[in-house]
Amino acid sequence: MSADKWTETLTDLAEAIRTSEIPGDLGITQVTLEPMVDSEGEDGLWAHIVMDGVGDDGWDPMMCHALSLSSNRLAAEHGLDHYVFTRFYTRQDWAERDLVEDGDDEAGTDDA
Repeated sequence: MSADKWTETLTDLAEAIRTSEIPGDLGITQVTLEPMVDSEGEDGLWAHIVMDGVGDDGWDPMMCHALSLSSNRLAAEHGLDHYVFTRFYTRQDWAERDLVEDGDDEAGTDDA
């Protein structure tokens, strides 16, 4: 698959996942796909899925499972032979994912 076709396929797949209707989801706002290689050397994809919110007890496991199944079905429908591994984020978690914590400089420096 050419680089342009690969990019187009991933863009289309991300949009299909974002607009999929899964009972119990809290509104998918963004999907970012990242190629990866699994522990057995097979090509796969990370689907980083950003949701509008999270329930009182976190995300419903059945909703997460349904979204994972749907993501893999959609990948097959888009002609990809890649397993899709899903990760879920709140908007805040996604925005903060690249921030480096400043606590490392202060760890273990008790001046009392």
